[in-house]
Order: sequence, then C-alpha cells, then structure tokens
Amino acid sequence: MSFQIKNATFVNKKVTPQNVNFEVNKSEVATVIGAEDKTLRHFKNILMGRNLVKNGVFKIDGFDKVNAQWTRRKVALIDSRNSLIRRWPEKFWLYWSLLLNKNFYSEAKINYINSKYSYLSFVTSKNNQSDLDMRAKVESMVEQFIESSVAIEMQWLDEFLDKMVTFNDNKLQEKYGNIEEHIRIIVKDYYYLIEKNANLEFLQTFLQSLWDKVYSFIDLNSLCTCEYNARKSKNRETRKKAKELKFTQQNFVIRKQLKIIDLKIANIKRKISKNKFIIKNLSKQIIFELKKTDAKKFKRLKEIDELFKWRQLAKDQRFEFKQKQDNMAFEALADEATIIRGKIVEVMHKYHKEVLEGKVFEGDLKTFRITKQEYKDNIKTINAQAWDWINKTVEDLGMKMNFVKTTFKVSVTNNIYFKILNSIYLKKYNFVFYNILSRLSKEECEELFNIVENLKSINPKFSAVFLEKGIENSYRLSKNIYVVDEEKTYETDFESLMKENWNTYGSSIFANKNRVAYSYDGKTVEVLGQKVKLENTRLDEKGQFLINPFKIYLSKKELKGKYIELTGKIRQTEEFKDPNIFEIILNSGVRIFFYTTLRFEHKARTTIYLSEDSILRTI
Repeated sequence: MSFQIKNATFVNKKVTPQNVNFEVNKSEVATVIGAEDKTLRHFKNILMGRNLVKNGVFKIDGFDKVNAQWTRRKVALIDSRNSLIRRWPEKFWLYWSLLLNKNFYSEAKINYINSKYSYLSFVTSKNNQSDLDMRAKVESMVEQFIESSVAIEMQWLDEFLDKMVTFNDNKLQEKYGNIEEHIRIIVKDYYYLIEKNANLEFLQTFLQSLWDKVYSFIDLNSLCTCEYNARKSKNRETRKKAKELKFTQQNFVIRKQLKIIDLKIANIKRKISKNKFIIKNLSKQIIFELKKTDAKKFKRLKEIDELFKWRQLAKDQRFEFKQKQDNMAFEALADEATIIRGKIVEVMHKYHKEVLEGKVFEGDLKTFRITKQEYKDNIKTINAQAWDWINKTVEDLGMKMNFVKTTFKVSVTNNIYFKILNSIYLKKYNFVFYNILSRLSKEECEELFNIVENLKSINPKFSAVFLEKGIENSYRLSKNIYVVDEEKTYETDFESLMKENWNTYGSSIFANKNRVAYSYDGKTVEVLGQKVKLENTRLDEKGQFLINPFKIYLSKKELKGKYIELTGKIRQTEEFKDPNIFEIILNSGVRIFFYTTLRFEHKARTTIYLSEDSILRTI
C-alpha cells in the first residue's frame, strides 16, 4: 500500500485536519479536494511527512513514517513552481541530474564494463572458435561461483536482519510501550538502520574476500606445465604454439568480474556513510523528542543505548553471527574458490591439448566480423546510457517535451515532466500532484493523465494523488474522491458530495449549467415543454432541477420509468478536466454537462434522455 493513514493525529495542534484517514494502494490514482487553500496545503504537508504523528497509523509503502527527510526519499511532490529557471535546455539538466544519481551511475558503469570486456575477450580470440568455447565455459563457472556465493550471503543477511528487527521491535514494545507513538516509530527506524548498516558492513567484508578469491583465478600458470613443456620441446612447430598456451585467455573474463565487484563495494561504502549520517540525525531527534516529554528525566541522556538496556542482547547476537560470517567469508569461500580454480585449469588444459594436437577450429570469418561489430556497438558510455534512458522513458510515458528547441521559455508542462522524470530515477514511487490540473488546459491534463497511466504500466509500484481545490479538477469523476476539511478527511462520490456540500463544491461550477426549470401542478411536472409524472419526488409548484451528469442517458434501453427526450449539439468543455465530461447545448439554449465514455465530433447533434433518477436535487 502506497499511503495508509488511519485515525492519524499530529503533535502540532495547528495542523488541519487533525484527524486523517486516507488510503491509496499501489497502481492507484486518488483525487483529494479541499475548499480552503490552507487546509489543502496542510494536507499536502501531511503527505510529505512534515508533521509528526502523535497517534494512529501512518505508513508509506508498508513502513511507518519517520520524519520529513525519510518521506522525501519515498514521496515526490509535483507542483507548478518553476524549478527550471536557468535550466535550459531541459534535457541537459535531466542528463546531469541522472549522472549525479549514484544508483544509475553504478548500473551504467557495470553495463559499460560488461560490454567493453566482452568485446575485448571476443576480439582477442582471433576467430578461434575453440578458444571462444573455452572462454565461455570459464566465464560461466566464474559467474556461477560469484552469483551463488552472493545469493547465499544475501539470504543469510536478510534472514538475520528480519530476526534482529523483530527482536528490537518486540523489546521496545515490551519494555517501553508507554513511550509516545511518534517517538517509538523514530526509535524503530533508528535501530532498523543500525542493523541494516551492520549488515552492509558484513556484506562489504564478504565482497572484499570474494574479490581476493576471484583475483586468484588470474595467475594459474603454475598449475599447468603445457606452456613450459612446449617452450622446451625439440619440435619447432610445438615451440611456435607455446605462446598460445599462456594462461591469458581468462584475463578479460576475470578482470571484468573484479571491476564489477569493485563497483559494488564502493556503492556499499557510500550507503554505509549515508546511513551513518541519517542515524546520527535520528539520534539527535530522538533525544530532543524525549526531552520534550520529560526534560528532567532525560536531561543527561546522550546515547540512545543508555536508555534501552536490552540492546546489549542484540549486540551479543550480532557478535555470534559475525563469527559465522567470518567462517563463510574466509573458510568456506576459500574452499569453493580452490575447486573453481581446479575446474578452470581442467578446461584450459583440455584446450591446450587441442592446440598441441592441431584440433582447434576456426570460425566463419564473415560471421566473426559481424559479431565483432555487434559487440563494439553494444559498448555504450555512461553518457550515452543517460541520453538513452531519458529518451526511452520520455517515449514510454508518452511525454511531448521539446528537447531540440533552445529557448529560455519554460512551459508549465515541461516543468511538471522534468519533476516526474527526476523522481522516477530517484525511485520515488508515490507522486503527489499539488494544484496542477487547475493550471493546465484540458488537452494538457489529458496528456498528463495518460502519462500517469503509463507510469503504472512501466512499474505497478507507482501511485499518484491529485490535490485540487474544486470538483471540476478531479482526475476521474466516475471514481470516489477524498474530501479534506478542517476537521477530517473522508471518502465520497460525486453524487453524495453534490447533495451534502452543494454550496461549497457545486454552486459555482453549476451556476448556470445542468439547471432545468420546472412547474408542478400536483400530478405532473412540466419541463422544457414536456410533461411527465413523477412518483418519488416531492416538489414545490415552481423551481429548478439540478441534473446529475452521471444519470443522463443516450439510449432508451438504459431507462427505467417515465422520461423526457431532449436534442442538442455536443461540444467539448474546458470547465471539467475529466475527458469524459461533455456539454450539450439543447435547442432551448439550456446547457447540460454529462458523463460518457463515448466520443463525439464537435457540434454533433444527439438526443439525451432524462428520467426521475436524473434529478440530483431541487433548487
């Protein structure tokens, strides 16, 4: 679940609403409307984690919200503020922002190393198919060794992390269940990061040990005497083949894996450093919050572990786990590496025998050249990968951004798209669009809606929340919407909202639309020159019907009971952002909004039917 907020109240009593219930699942899009700018702004700040939760549940992606800094890593705020001032062309800034993203940089670097060393290994085979087969076998063995070793290590670490997190959470609840909820959530995240960082340090040690073992696969000359014997042979032809018997064919295969492990170690070191910074800040925040609750009791508190005595038990468990880890990293890994070395020597010695016996075979030269060029074309620098990622993502999302035209003019849509792209590669899966739709044309809104739908297709983790002031700016009027006021948030639908909050949300947009005058003689109602008998509606002698846009029919088959038939011209309307809302101008001049998934040409004539259930309310 992307957002899960249940009966949440906040430490800051000035925040409105004080009680919040709000849920959005992954791959869902929700609309939240609020009549007051202040209330809507406060709700936006709530979703962005800027207010500490006092009581209730507040989870993002299944995790308890900690603070604003934590929330910013998971939630992207998309507003219309111009962040592209002096950022032109947009693609240039997207490109540099992408290169500054460490996750993207690491993945792009690994892709570059993979393609480069695969190319070098292929080229140095010189179309010797036997050589290529041997290299493929060696690479497969080395990759399998690395992948299986890392998989086992990750499984151990994940299981131990789950165990320690559960232990810490249970002890915290058991010993300090009376601590205020928002402080307990921060403490949980604090110890989660401590345990996670300790696991990262274990993983770093393991990968460093793995690097040493893989490096030992390079120098294997001493394990095979083929080259030495060939050099000392009295046969001239055999001496010529000695240079082909050197243990160099596996070099590019092994060095590729070493460089990839190097990158992963550097990435882990960066994460450890970043987590230590966050842990330090969380520690300060916890002590600050504790002193606010009881300044005298926590006056001399400097270290969190001074308060939570059970932490020593957790440290003891980690020490025992470390000993097991050392055995895995230094003993079991060494034994496995020795076996792999033997297998590599066996494969290469078999190739040496083929060389000496003249049984190697050449591949097709034309095919070799074509494959060589394909390998070369696959080598893409990090810069090229950044450009490709931007272009592909823009295309997949259906964005219409002008990256070619060089101009200082920054459109609202380009600004929004820039923020969306920036958030995607930062892996923020929860988008909060704040007062966006009211600033866009209907065509621009429809394009944005399509982008949001495409986001969900690219990755089902994505969700979106639109915060807007009026009902006319709703994402999809046919779906339920959330309403936020000074007291609470609640879920409703269009019809209920119009009935219960007409003055707030309906009177403006329907000031001169969907209103049909009527007269009633006690038995029949006359509407636009047509008389019909109503069964369940009590009426004054004269008044107006407000027509429900969702209960206007285009076919008699959908009708139940008495009805009236009206004809007019259809046109697109800019008042509503929902592309399924149209306006019909009746022959009498009355204008009516109605909802349909059908499509009409501009000014096309059509007939609509109104029945008793088309009446939303009387005015």
